[in-house]
Amino acid sequence: MNNGFKFKSFTKAERTAREAYNAKLLARQDAEIRNAPTKPLHKNLRRFLLAIGLSQREAADRMGKTERAYRSYEKGLRAVPSGALVSLALATGADLNEIMLGRQTTTEEDMID
Repeated sequence: MNNGFKFKSFTKAERTAREAYNAKLLARQDAEIRNAPTKPLHKNLRRFLLAIGLSQREAADRMGKTERAYRSYEKGLRAVPSGALVSLALATGADLNEIMLGRQTTTEEDMID
């Protein structure tokens, strides 16, 4: 039964373009899943400091923040300013991804276009 509907047939070029688009979309979704944080930022921050042996006071100093502010970041009570994270990464020589995601991102395939 036709019901009056007609479906447009796509050209080979349109199908190829659609397949390429879908493949790129799937690759992006896969990269987003692979690059998701292992834990919330405040837990990754604490784990990072324990791994490199920094105290809360030392971390606060390197971030340019007070120790009280740092503690609130580590407890997840306040958002960590991006500038403070960059300062900590620069002061410790760490990869910013290691602090934020809980692991380093080093390969091209881990990057999102």
